[in-house]
Amino acid sequence: MRNLLGLELMCFGRTEHFEVTYDAGNYLDPAGEPVSGILDMNCYVCTASFYTREADAIRYCPNCGHIDRKRFETREALVEFMTGNDLSWMSQAGLSAVAVHTLDGDWLLRITPRPAELQATGRYREVRSL
Repeated sequence: MRNLLGLELMCFGRTEHFEVTYDAGNYLDPAGEPVSGILDMNCYVCTASFYTREADAIRYCPNCGHIDRKRFETREALVEFMTGNDLSWMSQAGLSAVAVHTLDGDWLLRITPRPAELQATGRYREVRSL
């Protein structure tokens, strides 16, 4: 969960993100109002835990970028899939969303503080900004 340090109580939504608190059995938004439909999620790839909302759920892990049951043959398809997602939370954490071209030919989303290091690993054909 190294990418989400300091963001453990962030609720990641497709169109917005906000910090939640937990009090007396309720999740509360920053104004102290109860938030309904909070989902406590876990990524089975990197084991990160995160919150999202049932009505505005994200379809990727905000820690590693894994997208379950979805393959992208082109970078453009991945970019189109991610269009409309609120990624503004990444700047406060010093993270970047990048598209990586695997040796198998698929394009994957990765979330990292240092995109150049992904390219240097030799695990990807190409690493490009999202």
